[in-house]
Amino acid sequence: MIDWVTRDNQKKAEYYLLFSDKRVAMAAGLVKKGKDNLAISTFSKAEKYFQKIPVLLQEAKKQGVSPKSEFINNLKLSNAKHYEIGQNLLRDLPQGSSEEINQVLKLNQETKKELDKL
Repeated sequence: MIDWVTRDNQKKAEYYLLFSDKRVAMAAGLVKKGKDNLAISTFSKAEKYFQKIPVLLQEAKKQGVSPKSEFINNLKLSNAKHYEIGQNLLRDLPQGSSEEINQVLKLNQETKKELDKL
């Protein structure tokens, strides 16, 4: 609902960061509870939300609204933390799950490159 109602790209990027961070934390908790498949799915959804953020910020720049440097720094820190948690998931999940997590970590690194351009 929030996604549909929010028209301000900067605000939407902030919401996506919140949604993404929450899902990454949930994925880490799900692994501890032994819910491996749900953890992988949740981690993947988190990174897909995060991947939308640079596009929104680039669109906001086109409209004349530049993101604050503090927000960009928060995004970079969050991206690095997501990568760290993904590495932990690789270690904690059964061996057969590594390919799925590696795909999500590739998304993370692609997003990192996009954040560096901002």
